[in-house]
Amino acid sequence: MVVYQALSAYQILECIEHKEEYHLGEEAVLILGTYIVEKYSNYKQIETYGFFDKVYLFEFGNISGTEEQIVVTVQNRLKELLPFELSEVDKIYIAGIHTYLGVYLIKNNIKFSMFEDGSGALSRPWILADITKKSNSDRYQIINKYGLYNHTSDLIVEKWCNVKSQLADFQDQKEKNYDVVEGFKKLSTEKKERLLSFFGIYDKIEVKKNSVLLLTQQFSNLGQLSFEEHIRIYQSLFDFYLSQNDEIVMKLHPDDIMYYEKLFDNINIVKSVFPAELLPFVFSNMPRKVVTISSTGINLIRDQFKECLEFNALYEKTFKFDHIYYIIAILLKIMNEVKVDFYGINIVQMKNMLSAVGKHDIELHCRQFNESKFSDILLIDDFETDYSLNQLKKFEEEYNTVIYLNSKKMFTMYDEIDRSRFLEMYPWQINITKYVESDNGLEDTEDIVWMKSSEERWICMTETFEMSKKLKNMGAVLNAKTPQEHELEIKRLKGLLEATERRLLDYIQREKELTEEIQRLKNGEEE
Repeated sequence: MVVYQALSAYQILECIEHKEEYHLGEEAVLILGTYIVEKYSNYKQIETYGFFDKVYLFEFGNISGTEEQIVVTVQNRLKELLPFELSEVDKIYIAGIHTYLGVYLIKNNIKFSMFEDGSGALSRPWILADITKKSNSDRYQIINKYGLYNHTSDLIVEKWCNVKSQLADFQDQKEKNYDVVEGFKKLSTEKKERLLSFFGIYDKIEVKKNSVLLLTQQFSNLGQLSFEEHIRIYQSLFDFYLSQNDEIVMKLHPDDIMYYEKLFDNINIVKSVFPAELLPFVFSNMPRKVVTISSTGINLIRDQFKECLEFNALYEKTFKFDHIYYIIAILLKIMNEVKVDFYGINIVQMKNMLSAVGKHDIELHCRQFNESKFSDILLIDDFETDYSLNQLKKFEEEYNTVIYLNSKKMFTMYDEIDRSRFLEMYPWQINITKYVESDNGLEDTEDIVWMKSSEERWICMTETFEMSKKLKNMGAVLNAKTPQEHELEIKRLKGLLEATERRLLDYIQREKELTEEIQRLKNGEEE
């Protein structure tokens, strides 16, 4: 007997296809979570369509207590559910090993094969681990103890994954390639129809030619973003990156319950709940473009579309600064820059924003400390950086123009010894002002981008720059301008005060951390 276990829609698809290809004709059963009936009350069709001999529903939730108590609970539930012992079956495939069932298998020395959680996830174990660590640290500690997040347990005999979706330098001796898109193609016509029918797809989905397909994610469900941020990240995507002239077809993540139809006009929501990997087989007209923030569902289908717009996991934090990146993109377009160095910015976000404003003829180069500059202009932001103040001073000497986006208000350019540097900078004031109340939690904001330049054309542009953009979906207006001459000194002094306060807070935090570390070391010596 062969046993499969799946947690998600993608994994159900994966298990069915894998079983059809590698264990056709063998007795095989599928274990799903009891919660699956909320999405697929027709789960019994997996049996009636002949994909598995039997489907069992296991209660993965409502388990607490010590590690030993948890294992006993799992054992008792398995005894009540299954008419056989897992230790006695021929082969076990687990899709979604980060559960207490996975802990049970390891504690009982039962070997198993695993499927990655999503396309490309095998080489990115920290993504799921960080989500669980944040939402349930006790659960994380137990599951991580047995190598179920980083897939290091010796009891894992095979690691089935899509090899081409992994990070470039990733290798694992136990990896075995599996592609669910190709797996679907190998099925007979009858089995394809049955599988699509199970996922609620009975006919081709009608969409207009040249439409844009947006794959959503369950950000608030997983605790990656708050409910308000979940709304705002997609509103920002619509306001800054998507054209109002395009029909937007939204394919919701199977666990995404956001009410998009109330947030956006003129969208076409695909109602059926099915894995994104089936998208190439379901449309009457294939959309021209596919868009996602960081969904793994795009990995196996991006080459099916003429255009692709995707972001990265960092954007889940930096989307809040789209208005700053937008202004920088507009300025680079106005100034007709064709080469720009950068450091500490979200490069994916910047490239996408430049494309959105129609600035395609530009090369962006990540500045390294040990190499020469690529251009005469440098953009610096507060993300993923390890530069020192001395290095920033050196940069300012090398470049004609240095622009500090200062998104997180870190004031990395601030020199408490030589404050004159700060007072020589040119500020651009960027305001977001809401004009309607909404569920997105947006508040009026003011951000300042700081520029230090010796280039006359940039200085002249700065003196007259002013622009406005309506953010329809966020219900706000973006205004950007250079303060008038009589306001410049006030803005600089206010910026200097804010930078000084920030540095003091940094010192206080650092002192607190050092005090705690000293106390920890003292306690260790006493023990």
